[in-house]
Amino acid sequence: MDSPEDRDKGLNPDYFWITKGWLRASHRALDPDKSTEMEPYHTHTNPEPIVPGTAYPLELSLEPMAHRFQKGSRIRLEIVNGDSVVTDVLWTHYYLPHKIGNDTIHRSAAFPSALTLPVMEGL
Repeated sequence: MDSPEDRDKGLNPDYFWITKGWLRASHRALDPDKSTEMEPYHTHTNPEPIVPGTAYPLELSLEPMAHRFQKGSRIRLEIVNGDSVVTDVLWTHYYLPHKIGNDTIHRSAAFPSALTLPVMEGL
């Protein structure tokens, strides 16, 4: 955890990557019978193209990972529109630089965002 002095300087704290999730927006359709609050289930059977300039709700699942955060820890969520050749060692995808595009992340009262994490008490 970073010190109050480092926070006052605006320095980014030390971090490490814990887990990853991804979803092709055209495959956003959910199976409500198989989806849970913690794990959306995408059918991937009927891709629906996205329309530029239109906002879509996307529910992504993160790969399961056991990690205990210390009290006072902060969590950083990064959202990108392409895989990275640097961080994809464990989950290999072919990086195609020409497929990089522009995305708009909507976050407001009209477009609320949430990150749902389980909490385990007493461990």
